[in-house]
Amino acid sequence: MHWKPCHPATVRRFKAEFACPNGHGIILKGHSIDADGTVHPSVVCPGPACDFHDFVRLSRWDAGSI
Repeated sequence: MHWKPCHPATVRRFKAEFACPNGHGIILKGHSIDADGTVHPSVVCPGPACDFHDFVRLSRWDAGSI
């Protein structure tokens, strides 16, 4: 799994891009992220037939709480 931050100009709407373990792309837009990278609410993959649903913490998150 991997993630990358979205452009700072879009931080109010799009927080980060995330890939589930099955490689499906997810944009964290209806979520909040704590200063330690913990994402709220849990992340559900919208990929067809993908069963990924988990609580996520973004490793090395340094953008503070958003």
